[in-house]
Amino acid sequence: IFALVLISAVILLLKKPVQASIPPHIIESANQFIISRTGQEFFDQHIVLDRSETNYNEADEFCIRDPSSCQDYMQKPHYLMIYALRVSDTSSVRAPIGFAMNDTGQVVSTVEDGEIPNCTQKPLECSFPIDESDVIVIAQEAGLEPGIKTWRTGFNWNGGFKTYIWAVSNTLSESKDGRTTGKSLIIDAHTGKVIETSGLISMEEKEPKG
Repeated sequence: IFALVLISAVILLLKKPVQASIPPHIIESANQFIISRTGQEFFDQHIVLDRSETNYNEADEFCIRDPSSCQDYMQKPHYLMIYALRVSDTSSVRAPIGFAMNDTGQVVSTVEDGEIPNCTQKPLECSFPIDESDVIVIAQEAGLEPGIKTWRTGFNWNGGFKTYIWAVSNTLSESKDGRTTGKSLIIDAHTGKVIETSGLISMEEKEPKG
């Protein structure tokens, strides 16, 4: 399953989506799909459509020829709807939420349970009390070494832990060719609990994704 999702993701990156205006009925259907899980209040305060990333895609020729390598929806024209979940209505920290819809406004791709928070059945999923400054304090208290550069933080959905997380990483060494090593922590974005600590690993110069 992981390999199939990975192949599908690579194909999505290689395809050239059509930057066309998304019909209002598609946007409204996508909004209502999210609202059915989050409720109107959470949607208004925390969810925003990312129009720069949302796009229309024609049927993928590779997927038509080799359907076992792709998710079913990629064999037909579809809209890829990308939203951003904000930690708060005043925060610039955002995590993407994405799903595909057909031209009738039906969701045709898989959305992981919890990726769109269910505020009615699981209120904790809709609570994001941890901000970036809190994350730094938590990491310090957990013993993450200062390192030789400013810590990097990231906020996103983690499919392995099935929750939204903060990731914090440090830089402990850097070679002449720019390669770095460091350690990282993964922190539950709802509770502030450290749920994973890495040992010394090779680090990429980008925001940690958990």
